[in-house]
Amino acid sequence: MPLIRPTNLLLTFDAFGTLFTPKFPIAAQYAFVGQQHGLVGMNEDKVRVAFKKAFSEESKQHPNYGKSSGMKPEEWWTRVITNTFTTITSSPLPSSLAPALIRRFSSSMGYKLYPEVIPLLHAIRSPPQNWPYSSTTIGVITNSDPRVTSVLDSLTVGVRSCIPMIPDHKDKALLDFVTLSYDVGCEKPDIGIFNAARMVGHQRARGSGAGVWRYVHVGDDLVKDYQGAKSAGWKGVLVDRITKKKLGESKVIIKGLDEIIEVLINLEKGHCSV
Repeated sequence: MPLIRPTNLLLTFDAFGTLFTPKFPIAAQYAFVGQQHGLVGMNEDKVRVAFKKAFSEESKQHPNYGKSSGMKPEEWWTRVITNTFTTITSSPLPSSLAPALIRRFSSSMGYKLYPEVIPLLHAIRSPPQNWPYSSTTIGVITNSDPRVTSVLDSLTVGVRSCIPMIPDHKDKALLDFVTLSYDVGCEKPDIGIFNAARMVGHQRARGSGAGVWRYVHVGDDLVKDYQGAKSAGWKGVLVDRITKKKLGESKVIIKGLDEIIEVLINLEKGHCSV
């Protein structure tokens, strides 16, 4: 009989829009915090337009959250926040405004998990009997700065690579690593960020890592997540909670993350192509 080599799974997720989402619209939260700091004339629609413009212009001038310009993310976000509010209010901006918003969007104050995330991650950590993978390593690939890790920690997900080596604490982490565009220097759909995640995934592998590897990325953006993964030689799964895009019968689109375990089992059995 031919030797059956064990299959290791490297499963990665996008962060924003896949694992978590704003508690309330970002513009509404900006307006609320602005009012808390004494700004007048706060209007959600005006904030939305101003924020979109400020974010776009700052991204063009200083890409990758300022990394290419030698800026720290906090400095980059302070510029975005300042340029957002100075166009919609004549009130002087208090020095506490930007830090308050940065803190908010670095934690569970600003974001919430999709309800299926924690049950899914626990289910993968204690997989069903028909789970076809000898080891499963779970990560995040995100076009973002280090705030994502603090958001995930605040949302009680936990990242193993960022937790001190205290056994009881380490074992509670549901994710093994986070790969940030800020650290790598390129964003999805560039294959460079997927290659970086592959390397880190092997380093953080649960188990020996011997045998063949299956690489699967799950996200909500057709170009950045699905097509980016495919271009990097990975399998791609698109999360489409609302519109149900049609990519063809051979493509996998899920309405929520609670469907991913069945997809992964069928993938290894050869019952689906992603």
